[in-house]
Amino acid sequence: MKILAFGDTHDDKKAFARAKEKAKQVDIAVCIGDLSVFQRDIDYFLKELNSFPVHVLLVHGNHEDLDSLKKQCEKYDNIFLIHDGFYKKDDVMFLGYGGGGFSTTDAYFEERAKVYKQLTKGRTVFVLHQPPYGKVDTLYDGSHVGNKSFTRFIEEVQPVLVICGHIHETFKEKGSIGESLVVNPGPDGLVLEI
Repeated sequence: MKILAFGDTHDDKKAFARAKEKAKQVDIAVCIGDLSVFQRDIDYFLKELNSFPVHVLLVHGNHEDLDSLKKQCEKYDNIFLIHDGFYKKDDVMFLGYGGGGFSTTDAYFEERAKVYKQLTKGRTVFVLHQPPYGKVDTLYDGSHVGNKSFTRFIEEVQPVLVICGHIHETFKEKGSIGESLVVNPGPDGLVLEI
């Protein structure tokens, strides 16, 4: 399966157009949030996402309000908001968890992880906004700002792919946690094959 992963476009319409062009060569697109700068022009970007030639899975970033985004996404039939949920395509389960910022743990996620583990029997892709701690989460000063709750989940479940963003210093970087590939695709996006 070919996946277009992208996000953190922050109102950059040119980057968005490049990602949309790449969507022509994939089976599904995954957007890790921060389409806008604090909701500015969010309607424009959602309309653009809806016009992608493949289904788009979306988690919100720290620049989108989740409740508002849920209501807005209801208008579109090609965008699937998967925060705290899942989407199955063929034999691949996509688990989504958006939002966050710089929290090092997430008690709500840790509780929900018990449910998520039941969904990870086959090939799984974990879609986040904030990265896991220790991978693609390094700021300019060398400090790690990822989430340890996510890292523990990935260590235990070993999804084939983890797509995340939020940290602009690590756009296009890849790492691994055990057998799991961890990728921050950046605004131009990456085509990944699993």
